[in-house]
Amino acid sequence: MPDSEGHPDVEEMDLGAVDYGNSRKVMLRRAELESRYPGLLDLVRTRTSTHA
Repeated sequence: MPDSEGHPDVEEMDLGAVDYGNSRKVMLRRAELESRYPGLLDLVRTRTSTHA
């Protein structure tokens, strides 16, 4: 039964579920980025891995 704000009780939630949301859309954006700016994602990946 939801509370006064519409939130379900913890017992009612499916806590094991994983919501991937727009995972397909993310892949399309990644492909679009790579086609518009070749190498940008590799550069970002390299820069973030050296700072981690």
